[in-house]
Order: sequence, then structure tokens, then C-alpha cells
Amino acid sequence: MDVRPPPTLSQEDRGAVESFVSAARRHFGERLLRVVLYGSKARGDSHSESDLDLLVMLRGGRSVDWRDARATSFLAADVGLESGVDVSAKCVCSERFDREAAEPAGFASRVSREGFALWQAS
Repeated sequence: MDVRPPPTLSQEDRGAVESFVSAARRHFGERLLRVVLYGSKARGDSHSESDLDLLVMLRGGRSVDWRDARATSFLAADVGLESGVDVSAKCVCSERFDREAAEPAGFASRVSREGFALWQAS
């Protein structure tokens, strides 16, 4: 599989990542560009109550359709219920993310600095 979690993830987190990436690939198909781990687990400063923060990046676009945002949340909830891991996922479009990542502060900039690509389209 194309999933390569960082070594700091627990076995449960690794299973949740694999399930989430598989579900995202099935749901979004060719539109899926990348799945990124960010937050405390990407930085290596997580604790027992930390969630698994995942970013779903879709090709193109300036804004995410509400149906894509809802689907991403539902995928995270389904994986969380199945795995017992608290999964939090956001959905962004690549054009907007790339533009905002170039700014010195903000969400996209932080994810660009600390994020770890778990899966990327070839």
C-alpha cells in the first residue's frame, strides 16, 4: 500500500490511517491528490488524548464543495468508530492551499511546515 506513516504512530493509529486513506481513495478517486498528517502526532509531541489530524487535498479548485467537506467528516467518523482512534479530517483544494501555504502564518502554512504526506497521487 502507498501509506507510509511516520514511525511515531501507534499500531492503532497506523491502522486508522490505512483505513482512512483507502476510504478516501475510493470516495474521491482521481480527484484525491494527497493525504497529510499534521498536528501533534506529526510533530511528535502528542499525548494520550491527542487525535489523528488528517488533511485531504483535492485537485484544483478555490474552495471545497460542502459535499466533499461532509464526506471527509463522515469518512473520519466511520474510521474512528471502526478503529477506536479519534480521527479529525479537513478537506482542502490544492490551488487554495498552495496559495495560502506561501503566506507566513495560518493553517496552510503550519500544515506545510509540520505535515507529513501519508499518501500522494502519482
